[in-house]
Amino acid sequence: MSEQEQLQQAIVSLDEKRPLLGDAVVDTTIAALQERLTELDSAFQNHHNARTAQRKQVSILFATITGIAEVADTLPNTNMLDVMNGLWRRLDSAITNQDGTIDKHMGEGVMGLFGVPVVHEDDAERAIRAALQMRAALSDLIAEQSNQQAAISDAEIAHLRGLQVRIGINTGPVMLGRVGSSEEYTVIGDAVNVASRLEKSAPPGGIIIAHETYMLVHDRFNVEPLGLVTIRGRSEPIQVYLVLGIKPRLFYASGRGVEGVETRMVGRDAELSQLKGMLQQATEKRVGQLLTITGDAGVGKSRLVHEFNNWVRTLPYEVPVFKGRTYQQISQLPYGLIRDMLATYFGIQDSDPPAVAEEKLVQGMGQFMGQVNDEIRTKANVIGQLIGLDLSVKVQSLGQTGEAPQLRQAAFEYLAALFEIIAQNNSAVLLFLEDLHWADEASLDLIRFLAESCQRVPLLIIGVTRPFDSQSALRRERPLPGT
Repeated sequence: MSEQEQLQQAIVSLDEKRPLLGDAVVDTTIAALQERLTELDSAFQNHHNARTAQRKQVSILFATITGIAEVADTLPNTNMLDVMNGLWRRLDSAITNQDGTIDKHMGEGVMGLFGVPVVHEDDAERAIRAALQMRAALSDLIAEQSNQQAAISDAEIAHLRGLQVRIGINTGPVMLGRVGSSEEYTVIGDAVNVASRLEKSAPPGGIIIAHETYMLVHDRFNVEPLGLVTIRGRSEPIQVYLVLGIKPRLFYASGRGVEGVETRMVGRDAELSQLKGMLQQATEKRVGQLLTITGDAGVGKSRLVHEFNNWVRTLPYEVPVFKGRTYQQISQLPYGLIRDMLATYFGIQDSDPPAVAEEKLVQGMGQFMGQVNDEIRTKANVIGQLIGLDLSVKVQSLGQTGEAPQLRQAAFEYLAALFEIIAQNNSAVLLFLEDLHWADEASLDLIRFLAESCQRVPLLIIGVTRPFDSQSALRRERPLPGT
């Protein structure tokens, strides 16, 4: 353990002993320790060689299991060891399953990092999902152990049920480097200290996040504002939030930008004019168009689409807009992008029962294709099967074998017919498809099919992507029409 880590642990330990030692003693001692920690941080930052520290944006997770001491007093040593080993395996897996890194274990706690060594655009979201999985993993383990009535006493079960996980998450810049001659990473900085303090202030079973993290995930999770909290070592209090759970898909926003902050687009006027021109051409000439916007992360692709969408809303005629986005976590899910697009437009939530999800798709298609009848229900059912909706009943009209190619072709044709009807009955129809670099090949095949089948109707498909990497040979050999 490095001296910085020892100092951080000493500060936390002293703070916990404040009721015993008194504020005067603790504050004086902590001030001296923090001064030394600042000196070490400065030296760490100025170290420039092959193992130079780097400044990075990272989401930090601290988690502590409360009630372990009580469990240790009641469980036999062998049982205690088995339970704790099983618990930490599950908690660690919750972090690594989200591409997080285990920084260290600290007695009854663990520290996880998201954003090192691999950076993702959604590292803050991954940290919170890991926290939710940790809480669920603890509940599952308690339930499993409690069911082993023959191997565990009532007193032991009672103490097991008292176990709770307390989690704090913060996002911010840290100094990142390796420890000694090893390949292990360590992080130093105020963002780490804040995350640790948030964990200490979290209620048992609670997940607390700082405002910096909230700004990155507000459209993904339901939270409860807890107001301002004073963090020792900070001159100003910080706004914190209690995570309640994941928002249903229907309420997902674009995932870009900061809530309540509207920024002006800079340097994209030419591209915006091109998008406007393509829509006008599609509208006037009644032809299909497909455009792929390609650029590295952070160059303003999503902002450009946002500005274009705002302009579309000002037009004197209605243009139906379908929006779909794929995510790295579901990049291998067939038709995941198409499912997201249809679910978003027709209000299908992940929590909907099968019958409800199917009826939303049926009624949604019916509003464009005419009064709902058996034919529309059959087409909706086939499309639902293709995109992976858990339907209550699956039609057998495609033959008794239910062959996948037959289902695929029928669903492709039904979707093309749907968008043809929408485009024919409107000035134009827009499909916004974000993060195509993570799209599954099945979704890309369907997009190609739509672009080729709808060339004589005003359907404008706009894909947003990063440059395809060298492994994407299939994508290069079979580019989207119009790219």
